[in-house]
Amino acid sequence: MAVLGLLALDPVEDPTLTTKPEIRSLPWLGNDCEHPRLPTLNGPWAIGCKGASTPNRALHLETNQRIEHPPLGAHWGHGDGFFVDHTKRQYWTLGTDSQLGLYPFSSTAHAPLRTDGSSLVVSSPGKLEWMRLGDDKRFTIPGANPAPWYAPAVSGDRIYWVHRGDLKTGEDLWTYSLSEKRSWPVAQSDAHERHVVAQGPYAAWLTDSSVHLFNTQNDEHRVFPGIVNSNEGLGLSDGVVCWEAHTPKDIDIFCSDGLHLERPGDQRHPTRWKKWLLFHEGNATLLYGPLSTMPEREAP
Repeated sequence: MAVLGLLALDPVEDPTLTTKPEIRSLPWLGNDCEHPRLPTLNGPWAIGCKGASTPNRALHLETNQRIEHPPLGAHWGHGDGFFVDHTKRQYWTLGTDSQLGLYPFSSTAHAPLRTDGSSLVVSSPGKLEWMRLGDDKRFTIPGANPAPWYAPAVSGDRIYWVHRGDLKTGEDLWTYSLSEKRSWPVAQSDAHERHVVAQGPYAAWLTDSSVHLFNTQNDEHRVFPGIVNSNEGLGLSDGVVCWEAHTPKDIDIFCSDGLHLERPGDQRHPTRWKKWLLFHEGNATLLYGPLSTMPEREAP
């Protein structure tokens, strides 16, 4: 596998000008975020922090539109191009000036908030709450015991969370169906399932030794074995999941469509939106694309 070199260290001017994938640096996004996984992708936007510990900048991957906005509050979430700021009681779509009021939750979140643009899920000690954005319709998912730190996931009819299991199974992955009004375990073993993400009909999660991709439309369950960096999350877009894995030399990024991003040093914190892959390398935030579907090959 050829090693990919850094083709440009200047800010992206227009990443749609070429169809050949390139790696470009995004210094405009800043490097001041409190969470190491930031900057990251939020739908078609790359979000980052300049002079603030929470996101206050956004760059559109295809139009190069740049937005500077006030830093988000301490309790915020994102998903599919949306921001939710529970501290300021607001939510909005990136690229619009309209900020809508958010009905508050009484519980204190112990994990990042997640939204799919139409609803919001909040994980707190012993409780998992769902709320539809735009009104006060909400409920507490019966029997949910979400683990701290791990963000839940929501996509349409499905809500996912890392469930605190018993001493034998540890962390398990559970889901709740809004239409069926019931919950059940998606993955329950001694492998400690965690870091769930969801988009459309797909959900993905990881263990110490594998990454899992599940399609709720046909119950297809794909497993990608590897020495997974299980302390970090996943990137998911249009049924393609990306993750970090240890190789004999360092940490590389792999995706379920066959992509293997192999460069000197560690490549970290992958997030993906369609044909774009954002990742970290040292203190740099890098964007790779535009990508096309690649032949599948086994990930280490």
